Amino acid sequence: MKKIILIISLLVSFLYTNGQEIIKTELNEAELVYLSKDIAKSWGAETPDNDLINSTKNNLITFQFEIVYDDTVLYRGNIDKPILSEISFGMYRTIVQFCLDYETLDAETKLKLAESKELSLVTTESGNKYYCAQRYKLFENNYKNELTVNDTLSDKIHFKFYKLIEN
Repeated sequence: MKKIILIISLLVSFLYTNGQEIIKTELNEAELVYLSKDIAKSWGAETPDNDLINSTKNNLITFQFEIVYDDTVLYRGNIDKPILSEISFGMYRTIVQFCLDYETLDAETKLKLAESKELSLVTTESGNKYYCAQRYKLFENNYKNELTVNDTLSDKIHFKFYKLIEN
């Protein structure tokens, strides 16, 4: 009898812990603005309360981006959340690296990517080709501190931004 109760309780606990669903939601503009911010303090300054409190509210959320070509995901990566950091770390948080397989792209898209200054064509030892970006900046703020999202590589290649939340 004890063994049966133990087995049933283990089964129920397994189903409970592994039955959580992850919800993927596309980010809105306010969330993109949040991701583009840095919580940095200058030397000797006080820690910014509101920014730090807002960043800890998102501790359990994962932010991701996808590079989509003709409704096919070519690449998926994570975006680091804003945290209290030195200015040097905050500057590189929204800069990503990625490579796209050359053979999956059509001729028009290859030409457009070849003209891009952010991507370079890399050939491996075996002859495989990839378009790679070493320092692609996802978000930028202009001189008016307005957000610019760099979400287009060509007419057919776009970035999509998501958050993943456990339900």
